[in-house]
Amino acid sequence: MRSEAAAEVLLSLVVAPEIAESMVGDLAEAAPAPGKLLFWWSVLRTAAFRIGRDLCDAPLRMLQLAFCGTFYSLLLSGVVALAFSLLSNAAMAFGGGVRTYRADGGLSMVAPPGWVMGIAIIALVTVVPFLVGWLLANRSRGCEMTALLAYFLLAAALHGLKLYLSALQLRRIGHPWRGTEETLAQLWSVRGFLTMGAIFSRIGRFGPSGIRKVLKSIGAV
Repeated sequence: MRSEAAAEVLLSLVVAPEIAESMVGDLAEAAPAPGKLLFWWSVLRTAAFRIGRDLCDAPLRMLQLAFCGTFYSLLLSGVVALAFSLLSNAAMAFGGGVRTYRADGGLSMVAPPGWVMGIAIIALVTVVPFLVGWLLANRSRGCEMTALLAYFLLAAALHGLKLYLSALQLRRIGHPWRGTEETLAQLWSVRGFLTMGAIFSRIGRFGPSGIRKVLKSIGAV
């Protein structure tokens, strides 16, 4: 049994839902009965074609959506930073901070506990991109994956520029920019949570019956 419902969810991220349903029906009829691999190859090829066409036909709109996603990311990261500050202050007020002392025995500083920093980092690399994907998908219905790709490419370009400027600073004064530890693997992790947010946004619009149909089809893969 092919996962037509799951394929419909995927294609509905690059075209309107009613068009995606029609496309899946055509692809299912064109593929041979035992050809699950051929069916999914046709689905992915169709999705890639639509993404490429959207980027070529409406580059300014995709760029606008990319900057919109950047705004969402900055806004949500600011919320996480505020929550981190409040939680750190509360933890340190109850004696949960990490204290460092000077050589003479005096208190040098009190740092937030490690678990608070851990929560903030997890939120920044999982919850924030998931919500960005959700919000951006709701703003770009019918071309969600193209908008996410445009945002990801913009984020990767900005990260590359930051690395270049950090290398120049390292050459001049011997110290790189702070916050350049983000790796390509982390960027792809963010891309994964962006896609998950968009997919859950689309599945949510199908309603309870659509969600049950998708889950049932995924279980049949």
